[in-house]
Amino acid sequence: MKSLRNDYTIRPNTQSRRKAQGLWDVVVAQSILVTVAKSEEAAQDIADRLNIDAFALGRGDTRADRIAAAPCR
Repeated sequence: MKSLRNDYTIRPNTQSRRKAQGLWDVVVAQSILVTVAKSEEAAQDIADRLNIDAFALGRGDTRADRIAAAPCR
């Protein structure tokens, strides 16, 4: 399936403080960080899914899942 938009892209993670090497950033508008992946293939998969459906990362979460993941309780 062809992506509907081309907003989400990937780039190598360049944060020098991270101990893990080979991390990739998924960004929107070439500057806003969305998430970090451990491999280029995983990052590209996430970016492709987000280009098709902008809410792909939160899809399938129930209200109880969102409440449990909330930082303040």
